[in-house]
Amino acid sequence: MKKRVALALLSLLACTFLLTGCGGEEGGISLGSTWKESEPKTYVYTLTHTPGTTTCGYEFHLTEGTYTTTLTPDNTDGKTYIYETVLTVTGTYTKGEEEIAFTDVTTTRTKTYGINSYSLFPKESERTISQHSVYPGENNSGFTVREHNYKVVSSYDYGKKEAFVTFRAKNSETGEYDLPVSGIPENRTYTKLPTGTFFDNDALMFVFRAFELTPAFSTTFTTIDTVNAKKVNIYLSADNEITQRDYTIAGVSTPLDVIKLTARMDAGASSGQPFTMYYAPLEGQEERNVLTELTTTLPYGMGSLTYSLITM
Repeated sequence: MKKRVALALLSLLACTFLLTGCGGEEGGISLGSTWKESEPKTYVYTLTHTPGTTTCGYEFHLTEGTYTTTLTPDNTDGKTYIYETVLTVTGTYTKGEEEIAFTDVTTTRTKTYGINSYSLFPKESERTISQHSVYPGENNSGFTVREHNYKVVSSYDYGKKEAFVTFRAKNSETGEYDLPVSGIPENRTYTKLPTGTFFDNDALMFVFRAFELTPAFSTTFTTIDTVNAKKVNIYLSADNEITQRDYTIAGVSTPLDVIKLTARMDAGASSGQPFTMYYAPLEGQEERNVLTELTTTLPYGMGSLTYSLITM
């Protein structure tokens, strides 16, 4: 069987797993009010690629990349928030003089419920992925790029403290997502979820804005990696100072005071690469934490991708 080289362009979204908070009241995490919104908010990011020293014989080159997030309050109950993201990456894989172009698209939609002022709970999430992977050619001569289409759907029961996750591949004949994903259980139920705050991975950027960010901020999460069916820890910590960084927003150079956050996983975890984020704790009438920059490390020494805020 040929070895597959899979490039997860956004490590943060490469696998589905639950994040469960440790410590705090009722097992929750100390949250501020900055996760609340009264009207839809959309943020747009542009992607840039910093090359690395590849260890797999292939190189990745970014042509264009955008990441859009939209947070919408669900006015049916006043406590539910819908968070939607679209990641589009256009680029090429190269080996020697060979070059193959591709476009990857990942969309997510999550519903998160505010139980009270300090606890959040996911209702449901859906992620649809069209991703291309590199495969060696015959006798290691040349290479091919194959498209993989699949959907991950998670539903949650707050009363039972359970999560039910399904993986399905797209059927090219019918267009439906009704086929098993190779090497991944089609259905899995997670029980005994903690009381208090916990949330779906696809809502990470939404929930991070709820933290009361200070230079001394730090917290730890236990994660359930539903792809590899194991628990790992994520350590989230802030730098010891607030710095100012310049961003080009709506075509205008905009300096913002930001706090740098670093997320690290346990050694040996295969769910993703470490990543860094910058958040601007905006104050005033629209008090909220805004993600201004995100950097993820690509696998196989292919460098890193940086997401920079351009519209808010």
